[in-house]
Amino acid sequence: MKNKPVLASLLILLAVTSYLYASHNMSMWRSANTASNDASMALGAFVEASQWLSENLREGEIALVPFLGVFSVLNPELGDKLMDYESIWSSAGVTIFERGDLKSLERLRRYFIDFLQNNWEIKYVVRDWVEPYVTFLFGAMVSDELMFLLSEIKILPFTLSTGWSSKITIYEIVRYTSLFSVGLSYPPKGYSTSPPNARIQYSWSGATIEKVGPGVGLYLPLESGINASRKNFLTVQIRLDVEDLELAIVFYFDRNRDGVFSDYVTDYAKTATFNQNEMGWVRGQWYTIYQTIPQGEADDPMVQIGFILIGDAVGTVTLKDLIVYTQTTS
Repeated sequence: MKNKPVLASLLILLAVTSYLYASHNMSMWRSANTASNDASMALGAFVEASQWLSENLREGEIALVPFLGVFSVLNPELGDKLMDYESIWSSAGVTIFERGDLKSLERLRRYFIDFLQNNWEIKYVVRDWVEPYVTFLFGAMVSDELMFLLSEIKILPFTLSTGWSSKITIYEIVRYTSLFSVGLSYPPKGYSTSPPNARIQYSWSGATIEKVGPGVGLYLPLESGINASRKNFLTVQIRLDVEDLELAIVFYFDRNRDGVFSDYVTDYAKTATFNQNEMGWVRGQWYTIYQTIPQGEADDPMVQIGFILIGDAVGTVTLKDLIVYTQTTS
């Protein structure tokens, strides 16, 4: 029978849903009618999600969904506009995944990110509360590009008679292109330091900053300001040969639009901080920082980036491969 896989998917979803809610609070399941209503409510979130996708997916666009069979039977018009997570896990060679297996999670997440970046027909990603790999992926405390790629566009919440609640979330894929990069293997154009006599050595491994005081900074002016009305983020690699460091990445905005950062009265800045101990950065190891570039006031352009080493510890910090990404317009 042709629809057996689809019907099986629906039955599995309803069974899993019912089990989850029953195990949440058995004492509150007073009747079969209550259980049926709660299961219908949970399934209703899938109905709403499938309808939303039907209304918003254009020709040639695809949504990545859990339980492909469920979405297909709920809205047959979606047809070939859907792809399920299972096909990605199979391609990644994932068969068994343990919650505590960090290496498998990192490999799976990296494959997932690459898949989204390389397949521009993927427009939306749907997250539910049942698909196990999705739960691990989105719940992981990992800093990488995924936080920039997915923009929450639709939430479909529900609450059962037990008080237990969950939701389906639909994300839109945000596409980026590299705006510019600075290798930092040689002195960047127009750079400055604080204090002015701060020692920085440039080599193939990057810019190594000697931290001998409470605050040492490297400042990189941009040849053209970054359009703050779009979504932007940066990545930079860092290696610390110091303990108890705090790094501040400072974004300088040009309020009077003269192309440069003048001072904190005329212009202004916004800061992101990273604590070595909180980040778990081990001395001598390379790490990649992923950081959103904040939007300016009234779309003021960002014209300078600063890296400031804070604290009393003495040692060196090496930075390399600074890349700024900006949201594509198409």
